[in-house]
Amino acid sequence: MIWKDIKRATLQRLFATEDGTVVISDAKESYVGYMPAAANEGIYLLAHAGGIGVKTLRFEKKRSDGNYSRFDMNKYTEDFRSFTDEIYIETEGVRQRIYGYVTEAASVLVLPAWLEGEITVYYNPLPQIITLSTPDEEEIRLLPMAASLLPLYMASQIFKDDDMRQAVQLRNEFETGLARLSAMTIRDRKNKEKFTSVTGWI
Repeated sequence: MIWKDIKRATLQRLFATEDGTVVISDAKESYVGYMPAAANEGIYLLAHAGGIGVKTLRFEKKRSDGNYSRFDMNKYTEDFRSFTDEIYIETEGVRQRIYGYVTEAASVLVLPAWLEGEITVYYNPLPQIITLSTPDEEEIRLLPMAASLLPLYMASQIFKDDDMRQAVQLRNEFETGLARLSAMTIRDRKNKEKFTSVTGWI
């Protein structure tokens, strides 16, 4: 969904008639100026419920001297936020999940020095930032369900001073959807394929 669609859906939540149409007047357009801040708050909440999905980082790890090798994710990506619980290694066509990894300072992955192969890290990316200059055609990087919830949150925040009752109703709808999204994210992660560990570290 693009930013233009998110803005229009937000206005529809606020001003739609019974047949679902919305006439955007100059007065209603003034609400658009409040949308970036509300969007950023909503995207942040949706991100922590799994609404922006996960991203993948792959790199080759060579055997090294010492006991441990450290990899700072901020040096490999521009949008690292946090680790998920999924890190894999592939060696000679055999892919295994690493269970015994260690992290430091939130972004540093610590692996045993002797480990060698292609490392795959699934991580949570930073939320997208919306500003007044964000183009209408910019894609909002949310999963479909999360994108459908964002206008609810934005409308609830924007309309607080105009109609608190409606704002509360919109926020309640958002919170219900947020809880459903979070539950789906947890369930999906539990259902993912597991790989057999062959050492204490993997």
